[in-house]
Amino acid sequence: MHNLILEIQRKTRNWALIFWILVFPLILTVLFRLIIANAYTTASSPAQVGTLSLNNDPQLAAVLDQLETEGIITLVEPEQADAVLEVQDDGQLVVHMDDNGIAQTIITAIANQYQQTRALTEQTGILPDNSQTAYLVERTMPSNKSLIYINYFTTLAMGCLSSAYFGLKAINDLQANLSEVGKRLACSPEKKSHLVFKQVLSNNLICMSLNLIQILVMKYLLQIDFGTHTGFILLTTFLGSWLGNGLGMVVGGFLKLNYNDKSNLLTAIIMLGNTAAGMMLPQIKYLVRLYCPLADALNPAALITDAYYQLSFYGLNGTYYRLIITMAVIGLLFYLLTLLILRRQRYASL
Repeated sequence: MHNLILEIQRKTRNWALIFWILVFPLILTVLFRLIIANAYTTASSPAQVGTLSLNNDPQLAAVLDQLETEGIITLVEPEQADAVLEVQDDGQLVVHMDDNGIAQTIITAIANQYQQTRALTEQTGILPDNSQTAYLVERTMPSNKSLIYINYFTTLAMGCLSSAYFGLKAINDLQANLSEVGKRLACSPEKKSHLVFKQVLSNNLICMSLNLIQILVMKYLLQIDFGTHTGFILLTTFLGSWLGNGLGMVVGGFLKLNYNDKSNLLTAIIMLGNTAAGMMLPQIKYLVRLYCPLADALNPAALITDAYYQLSFYGLNGTYYRLIITMAVIGLLFYLLTLLILRRQRYASL
């Protein structure tokens, strides 16, 4: 325990890492709050939807009629539409659009949610009436609030994934050919599994504490709603730090580069992951999910963002549990790979 406390004290003196985990994401969050709070307002006009071959799916026609009645969409001729929904002969719903924007994102979300609902009802054999299906579609389509919250939650995901810098520093300290600390640890009688566990525990305690500070600022100063499930917010934050640390340790252990090059590579991975999760433009997230669902499903930034998003808008559900299980499994694989790398290392002299 004494060694663990000393390890935490040593790492908390690294102000550069603390800046990237806490200060920089907070600066981005405040800027989002000040600058883009009204950037995604869709004005008073609903999305213009065109349709083709709706006779192949009467249920979809009924749903669209209800959404039009509620002012969510307006059914127009295909030539005048923001996007066109076509039901093919095999029952597949296809979205045709010539541009990307808020209206197209809303229409794409409606189509995706409708297909998911139909697939679920076919599996269970329970066909909901039109009003139930319309409600399921409506509550998951992007709104002004939901699009802005994607920006907020991606900055929080960036803070969690920036824990990778602590993981990179930890793996550097565990390798005798890379640091003086590594030489001393290699000479110690302590097992490598214990050394890795100590690094992982100290890193996650520090990073989770920093991420919790960011959550408190977002929740109480910026009035960002995380939902009422405090325990699961803490769990999501821990798993986000868990993923970030593991990512840094794997990159640091696998690649034969100098420390600065590894750090620059981590920065590129984190920024690319957050961009794909919707930080710069929320519509990118829906496009990635539509055209490359596997990349979205394995993107750590998207997993963290979606977990917070689910808690904020929908509470606990099957999607949230799937997300946190995926985060836990990917993080565990990172640490097992790290331990495997360290166990295979041998030094002729120190």
